[in-house]
Amino acid sequence: MKVYLCADYSRREELQEIARQLIGHAVVSRWVFGGHETPEIAAHGIADDQPAPAEGSGWAAEDVEDVARCEVLVAFADGPKIACWQCEGTGQLYCDGKPYPCFLCNGTGGETRAWQRGGRHVEFGLALAQGKHLILVGQPENVFHHLPQVRVIPEVGERCADLLAALETTA
Repeated sequence: MKVYLCADYSRREELQEIARQLIGHAVVSRWVFGGHETPEIAAHGIADDQPAPAEGSGWAAEDVEDVARCEVLVAFADGPKIACWQCEGTGQLYCDGKPYPCFLCNGTGGETRAWQRGGRHVEFGLALAQGKHLILVGQPENVFHHLPQVRVIPEVGERCADLLAALETTA
C-alpha cells in the first residue's frame, strides 16, 4: 500500500524510523527523507525563517503530488500544547513531573520561536478531499479528525505493530 506520513517537520527523524518499519508498504512522502530544509534547519534542526518563495512552492508542489499518489494518509497528532508561555530560560516545561522541551522556544531556552509550517493540516485536508483512507495516530486535534472515515489509533505500538495492523485492515 502507498502510504503518506504527515506530521510536524520537527518529527522527521521519528518518521524516518517508522517508515523503515512499514515493511510491505511504500512510503511516498518525500519530505520525510529530506530535501525540505533551509540552511537554518540543516545547521540547527530548527526553522526560525520561512523558506524562500521558490523553495516553499516547490516543496508544496512535491507534497501535493505525494498525497495524490498515496492510498492512505497517516497523520501524527502533536496533542494538546502545555499552557505555558514562559520556560524561564530553561528550555523545559514540566507536566506531571516530567520535563518536556518548551514549545515556545523549541527547547532552546532563548526567545526564538521556530516558524511552524502547519503543512500537515493541509496535507490531511487534501487527502480527505481526494477520498483517501485516513489514519490518525494520537488524539484528535481538530473537527476533521472526528469524521467517521478517520481511523484513530492511540499510538504506533511496539515496532509499529498497531500502525501496521491498521494499515492491513484499511481497504
